[in-house]
Amino acid sequence: MLDLQTAFAVASDLVSTGRRHPDYQRTVDLARKYRAMMTGEDLDYLMRQFNRRESEEDFKQRLRLTKHITPAICSTLMNPAHKMVGVKPIIDTIDYGKENDGAAKEIR
Repeated sequence: MLDLQTAFAVASDLVSTGRRHPDYQRTVDLARKYRAMMTGEDLDYLMRQFNRRESEEDFKQRLRLTKHITPAICSTLMNPAHKMVGVKPIIDTIDYGKENDGAAKEIR
């Protein structure tokens, strides 16, 4: 564990030199992509123009007409994970049944 002076020295060096870990840009790009998919904000940047006959104006019109369903799908997938927070955990419970009462006493 770093003491306060050492941590300050490391942090000031990082700020002054602008160094980042090797995968920093990849992490930022993934965060942007995941946020867009989960919230639906700025999702148009993932759309690509595939049809060669589609002009730039047609592509922009397709972007305006497109209704993204990805946030709804992601929300459906994340619902079980959000429900887990509301479940109260059971802690320190050992149930071997009445016939194995000796085993439970031995473990306790």
